Amino acid sequence: MTNRYETLDHYLSVCRLHKKEVSKLIKTILENKTQIEPVVKTEKMNLNNNLNLRGNNYFLDGIKLGNDDAFCLYHTLKINSWVFNLDLRFNNLGDEGATWIAKLISENSTLKFLNLMCNEIGPDGAEQIALALQKNTSIVYLNLNGNKIGNKGGMCMAQMLQVNTTLQYLDIGETDLKIESLIALATILNYNRTLKSLNVSRPVPQFQFANWMDEIAQHFANMLKVNQTLKQLIMKKFEMRDYGIHWISDKLLSNFHLVHLDLSW
Repeated sequence: MTNRYETLDHYLSVCRLHKKEVSKLIKTILENKTQIEPVVKTEKMNLNNNLNLRGNNYFLDGIKLGNDDAFCLYHTLKINSWVFNLDLRFNNLGDEGATWIAKLISENSTLKFLNLMCNEIGPDGAEQIALALQKNTSIVYLNLNGNKIGNKGGMCMAQMLQVNTTLQYLDIGETDLKIESLIALATILNYNRTLKSLNVSRPVPQFQFANWMDEIAQHFANMLKVNQTLKQLIMKKFEMRDYGIHWISDKLLSNFHLVHLDLSW
């Protein structure tokens, strides 16, 4: 499948074969030559190969995709060479849907941008996606912002970054990360030479640990001293105090590569 119309035909065939309901959102988007609403262009993104299936599309009355739709998308896109960017923001994909998306990542070598922001993916779904990314060599952008993947999901993402040499942009902000997964991510970035942008905003407060936010800040500060690839680091809502800010700013004296650091509350 090399164009929108072939993709639509195959999607309808998949729905018939597996006796699944045709999604009005998917069908309407694939029937149009251009996007129903504008898309913010990401670096190196080809909008002609963009499949925008956001669940908050004003023009489609907020129709949302579920796990069965993820099943159909997997069977539709696993051998598809047309879609480079798959936007699934603001839908109702849970761990089951994430598992189908993970299978898609494992089998499709064309997809480069994947946006799963604000779905219902939990730790188990995040684990499946991370495992798929360990072997994937095409995805450069992954957004899981707003999914409650928790500490387990964060640890899986850190393990993935140990072996993945393709991913450049990772957004796991607002996902209930904890101190263990944040320290693991900071540690891995001492050695990862691919990732350019990381968002880990709003971790879960760990008041049982004294000065927990400063301990995390110290690990990220040490990472920034040696990492020569990361260009953007977003750490909003960390409640970081003057000690943490001091450690980070001190280590940044040795960093000549980071261009955007967000420590806002």
